[in-house]
Amino acid sequence: MPKRICPKCNSVLGSFDHYFCSACGNSLEGDVVQPVTFTVPSNSRTEFLNKAVEVVRGKVELLVSSKNLVMGLSALLLLVLAVGVIYYLVNQSNKEAAPSANPQNKSEFTINLNIPAKSGLFGSDTIAENVPDDVELYIEGFDYDWISSLYLEDGRFKEEFLGIFSRLFSDHYALFAVREKGRWTWTAVFIPRDMGTITRELEEVSVPGAQFKLIGDRFIVSTEEELFEDVEEARSKTDLNLPLTPEYVSSKAKLEKEGKILIIFFNDESKEVLKSKTAEISSAKLSDLVEQILKSGYNELVIK
Repeated sequence: MPKRICPKCNSVLGSFDHYFCSACGNSLEGDVVQPVTFTVPSNSRTEFLNKAVEVVRGKVELLVSSKNLVMGLSALLLLVLAVGVIYYLVNQSNKEAAPSANPQNKSEFTINLNIPAKSGLFGSDTIAENVPDDVELYIEGFDYDWISSLYLEDGRFKEEFLGIFSRLFSDHYALFAVREKGRWTWTAVFIPRDMGTITRELEEVSVPGAQFKLIGDRFIVSTEEELFEDVEEARSKTDLNLPLTPEYVSSKAKLEKEGKILIIFFNDESKEVLKSKTAEISSAKLSDLVEQILKSGYNELVIK
């Protein structure tokens, strides 16, 4: 790149000599002028900042048109000040536009009830993949023995049921509700401890008021037999399953990854049906738990 020479004092012009010579103050013209260039980040204030730069540049060119060194220095000072203001505005704009490192406090959707239930990692064992996409209420937990003890009456049946259940199935379970032809259907997903054992002893399993079926490696219990086909389609992904829906993904992203019970209400009607279903069971302990859940006001929450 050829050197630029001041036409008055023959000094070599430096990179900072844009509109006048820093040695003699001579106003530069023609090819020796080196305009100031600005790089402004693209954001919502770009148009405003570009206009500001043009205004400042016009003022500078007007001021340095005279050959007064003092006025030239004043113009340079004005230019530096303007660039500083522009840099500050751009920096503030970027700070405002930058996403928060923690946009949502996940503990906000967590309630501590000090229940004596086991904890686990939600979504593990691909348990939610057995759930159809049109569910309106989803519950996941890790201690079915504890949750069932809330509503089963004390006595021989309770002891036998819990004994058989804990021997055949792991603690991780999922429960969901969906409306089929205007009726609410409840379905549970359980994980057999051993497929050989569950196949041999399936005849011993009795679920009052419900149908059950072994689908793949999951034991499905439902109040309506028609739901088995929906579960099979969800498992095989011939139809959408719950984890593939944006509503579930959005809700789960707000919640803690671990806890005792996860609950997602996909609409207000599901809150009412949980309350009414609990009333049918006539369990004071279970009703109290559901009441505390509903009082939180959350559509999705984790119980720690």
